[in-house]
Amino acid sequence: MSATYAFLPVLMILSGTLAQGGSISLGEWYEFGFDPNHSPLASGCAPADPQGVPCRAGIGSIFLDMPPWIATSSSAMEITITDGLLAGDYFDVLVSGVTVGSTPAVTSSGLNCGLDPSVCDVTPGISHAQIVLPPGSFAITINVHPAQLLGEGFFRVDPVPEPGGFGLGLNGFLIAYLLLRRHRGRKHSDGRVYT
Repeated sequence: MSATYAFLPVLMILSGTLAQGGSISLGEWYEFGFDPNHSPLASGCAPADPQGVPCRAGIGSIFLDMPPWIATSSSAMEITITDGLLAGDYFDVLVSGVTVGSTPAVTSSGLNCGLDPSVCDVTPGISHAQIVLPPGSFAITINVHPAQLLGEGFFRVDPVPEPGGFGLGLNGFLIAYLLLRRHRGRKHSDGRVYT
């Protein structure tokens, strides 16, 4: 992951140079389509993307419009991306044209996870991944490595939770407790015993 972060300052500078696509909301599954006969890049789904491919409606997902898709957050973001339906397709996530992460290559086994991205994302044998980006605004596109003609995939962008005050406070309390226990029973320089 450190290699991913090394490219991010460059990505932040370049992110304003691409044509702006549709903004995406955090916490929603989005569906994209692909047709390798037309482009190695994923498109939105028709009719949201008039030049996109026809997609079957995914469960709890929103058809994407034309790429690039713009994700903005004041905290770090995690992109979750997964193939849909038949196993075999895998993807590269690009920010301003630079690959920031990929899903693993998988075999075309005939495995079918259906059209529910929440199911596909946890199904072994279906290509999926999580990629973390720093705070900012990013133009996202997806390069497709297809196993068949026409296909669909899903992604979502979620804020990465920051450590909460309670967790940090609990850690501080535990460290103080352990340090005090360590000194218990030892003698002061004047002969008194710690209690």
